[in-house]
Amino acid sequence: MHRRLNLIVRPLKSMPMPARVILATLLLVGGIFGALPILGFWMIPLGLLILSLDFRWARRGYLGIILWFRRRKNHAKTKPAEAAKTAQRRGG
Repeated sequence: MHRRLNLIVRPLKSMPMPARVILATLLLVGGIFGALPILGFWMIPLGLLILSLDFRWARRGYLGIILWFRRRKNHAKTKPAEAAKTAQRRGG
């Protein structure tokens, strides 16, 4: 994951800060209209990622999104295993 993220972040660091802020703002605003074609909810984490290069509050928001996805992923992995254990205990 870090390698893919580096491919996005490295070129952005060479951009001037005002350009990054404008790009990130456009992505966040476009992400609000996520139900429309082309625009999508994928734009919100990308906008926060770009803002997190310059602002601490955005870094906290972006890390919060990453942790939320990891918790969901881990919960989905453990759910079938827990169901199997419960079935074994019940004798089924």
